[in-house]
Amino acid sequence: MGAGEISISLTEQEQLLVEMQKLAQHSGELTQLLKEAGEAVSAICLEGQFKDRIINNDQGTISRFTLKAQTLQTLAEVLSIQTENTYKAMIDTDKMLAMQVVNAILNEPGTTTEFKLACEQDPNAVIDQVKTYMKENK
Repeated sequence: MGAGEISISLTEQEQLLVEMQKLAQHSGELTQLLKEAGEAVSAICLEGQFKDRIINNDQGTISRFTLKAQTLQTLAEVLSIQTENTYKAMIDTDKMLAMQVVNAILNEPGTTTEFKLACEQDPNAVIDQVKTYMKENK
């Protein structure tokens, strides 16, 4: 189990969807980091050779890499949606949603040690409880 992630048994299709969603999330984070880096460099370097090479240079600007990261993010999101649509009948969407909820809870600073321990000891039971709770409280 990774830091802040529950580890449960998934079908190949569910695992593919999880990986596609992670790719979309990470490419979005990369895009945001590149945007912030470009803004920071622009604010710091008002003129000079560094700005000419990094900011104003058409061959290697941060904005160019940001644009490529945005393209990757869009592609990853489209592939994630396509994967979900393709394998809709083979994927337990309630289980996938419950897993995302549990992972979000695990990454919250106020999460109890008992909950984390329960996720480690019997992750499938935790997922089933979350699925049941979500169905009852629609």
